[in-house]
Amino acid sequence: MMEADRSTQSSFDSEFLKKLEYLYIISRKVFAGRIKAERRSKKFGISVEFADYRNYTPGDDPRYIDWNAFARLDELLLKLYEER
Repeated sequence: MMEADRSTQSSFDSEFLKKLEYLYIISRKVFAGRIKAERRSKKFGISVEFADYRNYTPGDDPRYIDWNAFARLDELLLKLYEER
């Protein structure tokens, strides 16, 4: 892991350093070879990344209606975006 000099080692007890080592190992496994921004969320939200369409239902926010799709299909569709 990270090499610590003697002054750092004396500042922390051995139990804390063991936990820190464990967290370092876990984080390396989770993000091994990947950039954090590459991970995609399964949630839908407001973003610039388009995810899908779904039919409009009463009570939905009309700001997300795709009016171009409505003009082509004569059907109200909502744009869904990936949450980041």
